Amino acid sequence: MSSNLQSSSARTYGSVVDSLQEAQRNIRAAQAEVNGRRASLSHAYQGEDGVLFGQKLDEWLDEGTQILNLCSLMQERLTEASQRSAATQQSNFSAVHNARVGAAADISVSQNTYNQLTG
Repeated sequence: MSSNLQSSSARTYGSVVDSLQEAQRNIRAAQAEVNGRRASLSHAYQGEDGVLFGQKLDEWLDEGTQILNLCSLMQERLTEASQRSAATQQSNFSAVHNARVGAAADISVSQNTYNQLTG
């Protein structure tokens, strides 16, 4: 069984992960565009200007890669947090359910409270 809170929490985590994945797609697209521009402009930029131009593009691309790596790390951590949250909520739900049916040391909970806690 799953409560409304658990479903809502899972949707929230999923939405954030989806947003991070969309950001990664956009960053990769921007990097590809910059690399394409670099290739077309490399003939026009020669000498010291060309070297500086190339260095700045490399810096920008490296920063984009760092952001991509951080997005991946955030996705991993959000997935782990979502799993911990779901496990905790399921454990709590089970404890309330067990208390309701008297399986946990004959503790009784009113039907109204039980209904509130289980959604």
